[in-house]
Amino acid sequence: MMKGLDKIIEKQAKTIRDPLEVISFKPEQGGLDARSLEYRIEGRFKDVLKEHKITLLVSREYENLMLALSVRGNQLYQSFLPMPHPTGIAIHRKTNSIVIACTRNPNKLVELKPMAGCTERKLSGSTFAGHRPLMPVREKYYPGSYYFHDLAYIGNRLYANSVGINGIIKADLSSPETETLCWFPEATTKKNGEPDLSANHLQLNSIAAGRTLQASYFTASSEKIRRYKPGHLQFPVKNTGVIFSGKTRSVAARGLTRPHSAKLHKGRLWVNNSGAGEFGYIEKGNFKPLLNLQSWTRGLCFHEDIAFIGVSRIIQKYKVYAPGITHEIPRCGIVAFDTKSEKVVGSITFPFGNQIFAVEWLPSDVSSGFPHTSIDGDSDSINNLYFSATH
Repeated sequence: MMKGLDKIIEKQAKTIRDPLEVISFKPEQGGLDARSLEYRIEGRFKDVLKEHKITLLVSREYENLMLALSVRGNQLYQSFLPMPHPTGIAIHRKTNSIVIACTRNPNKLVELKPMAGCTERKLSGSTFAGHRPLMPVREKYYPGSYYFHDLAYIGNRLYANSVGINGIIKADLSSPETETLCWFPEATTKKNGEPDLSANHLQLNSIAAGRTLQASYFTASSEKIRRYKPGHLQFPVKNTGVIFSGKTRSVAARGLTRPHSAKLHKGRLWVNNSGAGEFGYIEKGNFKPLLNLQSWTRGLCFHEDIAFIGVSRIIQKYKVYAPGITHEIPRCGIVAFDTKSEKVVGSITFPFGNQIFAVEWLPSDVSSGFPHTSIDGDSDSINNLYFSATH
């Protein structure tokens, strides 16, 4: 045998043996450690999850972490899956298909579904029952300047917010083709009627999904093309944010500061006024704040009357983008807010967390979360529960 070949072969035989490396990557590759899962609960946050029988899915983008929160017995159950810079989450309510956007280049959309079954060599039915971890079933890569943020199902079609080209695409994971814009605001329309794709002009970053694309709304940090682009420290943000109407392609609401996570729920258009640390709704074209959380508000979903609002730390380099947040140390976590009583009912805080992008819910009897539960590895990891190492 050639000198050194045996060592090469031995090394190759030992690599990529952890199933987590096959479906994603090891947590430490994404910059995670055990502290990333530490949390503090205040109020009735855990009780709300249990009473509503839901699992919360949370994208913690800069930590390369998809997190799931549910309650098993009387204990909070955390599970996770490392993913490259996860942002938007869309759930098809009829099929329970979940799509997550990953915005490292190249961008990709990842579809996950609850695990329907597996061989029983190592897994007893009692352990598997009631968990059904979410597993990736397909991915589609998008080279270029898409810069995906939000995702939403409108009807049975998946739409993606392409910040890099200032508009919305109709995403088709079954097609090998990359998609072009199907909606863009009047503000980025050139004289010939075509969209201006030369740069991210507006930071068009979330989708409030209506029954149709025309009945939907879209947030942006600016209503017009400016000298400085989003990402530049001199890009103006205070009160320059808007919400565009899908129908008119023009401004439906003004006066926001880096708005995000718009949602239509029970006849109201809700939004996080991120740069002011606020949560509220739109009334007659104006923002009506209900809550000031003194953290970057981003990530929002509703289950009945409860709003789950994501709060995040502020990247120091971009502190100028949050002129309304004066608290010295904003937190990372999720706040449960009763929209009927207009009171906070509970929260969870991640002391070593960074930034949350999206929050969505799934019925807990569909799945209690992702396949991995310990960054350090333990008896409840995917290695021991869901995969049988036979070779």
